[in-house]
Amino acid sequence: NDLQLLNAQIKVYPVPTNDKITIKFGSNIQVSKPIKVFDILGKEVFTIQPSNIKNGSITKSVNALQRGIYLIRMDVDGVIINKKFIVN
Repeated sequence: NDLQLLNAQIKVYPVPTNDKITIKFGSNIQVSKPIKVFDILGKEVFTIQPSNIKNGSITKSVNALQRGIYLIRMDVDGVIINKKFIVN
């Protein structure tokens, strides 16, 4: 299944976090559309542009986010991947 294969190649850490998250992509994953981050209520809290991904990963500060659960949504070759992280 494409979804499971792609999902396994995308890592989000540390979870939980209190200052920053890193999204690391497998070597064959190309992200061409913005990555959107939503709070648990579905409100978009920030966007990551693909041009900011360097050497297969990006680290983003989450200091401005309140404690809670967040969802990262990305489109990888037409497959929507969702990853969850928690801010303490």
